[in-house]
Amino acid sequence: MRTTRWVIGVPLCLFLFLFLVVPLSGLLLAAFVGEPVPLLSWILNREPGPLIKTVADKGTLLYFREFFETPRYYKGFFNAVGLAPVVLTIQFFLAWFGEKLISSPTWRFLRGPGLLSTFGLVCVAAAARPLWASDDGIWAKILNGPDVWVRLLQACGYCPLVTVAASLLGVGVAFCLHSTNLPYKKLFTLLVIVPLSTPPFLGALAFKNMLGDFGMLTRLFEAIGLSHPFTGQSALSAGMVQSFLFFPFVTLTTLAALERFDNSLPEASRILGGSKRYGFLTVTLPTLLPGILAGGFLVFVRSFGDFATLKLLLPIQYSMIVVEAYRDLSGNVYWGGATMLSTLMVVVILTLLTLQKYVVEGGSFQTVTGRSGARALTPGEKRSTTDSLAFLFCSAVFSVPLMFLASTFLVSIARNWGAEIAPSQFTFNRYYHIAKVALTQWDSPLVNSFSLTIPALIGCIVISFCVAFLISRGRGKAAQVLDFVTVLPFVIPGVAFAVALIGVFNTEPFNLFKDWWVIGNFQSLFPRHFAEPLVIYAYIVTRAPYGVRTILASFQQIGTSMEEGSRTLGAGELLTLIRVTVPLVLPGILAGAVMIFISAMQDVAITLMIAPPDWYPTSVHVFHEIEVGRIYEASAYGIVLFFLILIPYSLVFFSNRLGVKAGM
Repeated sequence: MRTTRWVIGVPLCLFLFLFLVVPLSGLLLAAFVGEPVPLLSWILNREPGPLIKTVADKGTLLYFREFFETPRYYKGFFNAVGLAPVVLTIQFFLAWFGEKLISSPTWRFLRGPGLLSTFGLVCVAAAARPLWASDDGIWAKILNGPDVWVRLLQACGYCPLVTVAASLLGVGVAFCLHSTNLPYKKLFTLLVIVPLSTPPFLGALAFKNMLGDFGMLTRLFEAIGLSHPFTGQSALSAGMVQSFLFFPFVTLTTLAALERFDNSLPEASRILGGSKRYGFLTVTLPTLLPGILAGGFLVFVRSFGDFATLKLLLPIQYSMIVVEAYRDLSGNVYWGGATMLSTLMVVVILTLLTLQKYVVEGGSFQTVTGRSGARALTPGEKRSTTDSLAFLFCSAVFSVPLMFLASTFLVSIARNWGAEIAPSQFTFNRYYHIAKVALTQWDSPLVNSFSLTIPALIGCIVISFCVAFLISRGRGKAAQVLDFVTVLPFVIPGVAFAVALIGVFNTEPFNLFKDWWVIGNFQSLFPRHFAEPLVIYAYIVTRAPYGVRTILASFQQIGTSMEEGSRTLGAGELLTLIRVTVPLVLPGILAGAVMIFISAMQDVAITLMIAPPDWYPTSVHVFHEIEVGRIYEASAYGIVLFFLILIPYSLVFFSNRLGVKAGM
């Protein structure tokens, strides 16, 4: 076993070192130096002297100081996260010290909720903001002014608000699916995969088609004399799209917690004299909290790094840190600003990841066996008012992503669209053209998608299997460190990781981007045969966590007894690995492969920043078509991409519901 771990571990560590550790280290150095550093060249030549000299001569805090002096920098950061990091940190340490002083469920509850209490604390902090932000200190005037709620919302930050909104939707849907007898429950359970299969930039396109300045619903409202608060480009519009597409993350994690929860415990609490509220705070919420926090963290990570949606729906004057990092590199090629902002994004995500890991794994959360869903209806029994309200709530929530898809499909088959509310003539010629181009042109968007995704999928499966094997069969801190390291690429925003990769591979000994920029723009002479492998490697590193989670779950289920039996019967370690271990974890491998495939097919940020401008996969092609206003072709390609994602996602979803550990 030790030999196998060494054979697998050494190449794996070299791969992670080259494509993860070195890029992130180079990103940090570039944030202080202001330019890419040939870190890998110095490492290969074993010459630390030039590195030390470069840092000593050019190292400065100037670029971080620019963060406080440049409005679009600090506004981009504040717009993204608001006061949430400060409030979370204060709340965390208050609860930690309180828990050390007083052993009470209240402190345990305050230690990790993040949703309701954090939102309340942020609002309190935001209410006090004008006291120190205003020079004249006219608190009463500000408090009574019409923009007080706008100020409160702005102080909360865009991503925390999206997290709260998506979490409320996700928890509500989870309780409806688990604890009520709402009509068509199986249908609503099936519909969970629809928003998960919808790329966020496709939701942005659909929103423009529906509620943009010239959207079909906008024209309908105008025709009947009504108005709506949405515009083609606003933070409210982007937040709505992300909330209704990301809430299933919270739904799935909360459902998993609910299915392991026993309702007899809060009932026992009420029998012993505790109130319903006390039972919820001390029994129900602490038990469900890990699932809610895990889903909320995923929502925050997705909204924080969702470059495409923010770029398409936010007005140019509304700064967001991920968009500003992209503009610095794609516009004037300002490495100081791009690397500084990317470093800040990595720091924010790592801080939240550490807090989430500590709260969930370090807290006293006990999982209780025994399923406790809603009581089945007896023949002739009518549904309760709660069931009817659950049906209305789920119908309203799922109608939004369904309308996204319906409007996009309607636009894709419209022959033309003038001033009328809906088109009158339809055609399927665009889909015929897409199929024809895919079959006749080797560099069509669909062919490019598969040429990137399939090699990345194979590489991801190999890397994921090796990582899961080492974690499950390893011991001590090494396995924990490997587990933590492999999670990093998943949570780091794609723009930040792309900046890190470009910084490393644009220097010695590679110089892959030597001829990329012409007059500081993404007008490239960059060779295509260099771009594709780098994008594939980036996909492997950033998508491997999907495979690691699913395969690791399979490893934990099978244990080590069958492997030990095989070796006892005389089989070598390699033969045991191939003929015993791999077949046993095959369900996890297949589930991971599906998750890797659909994630790679949706990528925009990494591919957009690395690939040459005349060679794009389907996702980036749709993004560019939306930017230039060709909504008909963008809608058709978007629907094709949706079904390419939906079909495998449906397979893994149903296999998971049938008992195959899919890790969703």
